[in-house]
Amino acid sequence: MLAATGYRLDIDALAFLAPALRRGVVRVPGSKPPRLTSTFEASVPGLYVTGSLAAPMFGPMMRFVAGTECAAARVARDAARWVVAP
Repeated sequence: MLAATGYRLDIDALAFLAPALRRGVVRVPGSKPPRLTSTFEASVPGLYVTGSLAAPMFGPMMRFVAGTECAAARVARDAARWVVAP
């Protein structure tokens, strides 16, 4: 049996996001992953988070490929509002 525990879900670990942007993300109370809406959007408008960082809000299936169908559908529907028609 292998128990791969001990890693921390932390939005601050995403160094490719600007520090100011990371500071603007509201966290899950008592932890460091982002608090997300039902469409996986963080408190920073237009910033969507899926995968392991979404697991505290949506459950452990988000850590696996099986969770991508749900996440992709919700993000795509919501993100369409950011598209400006020509």
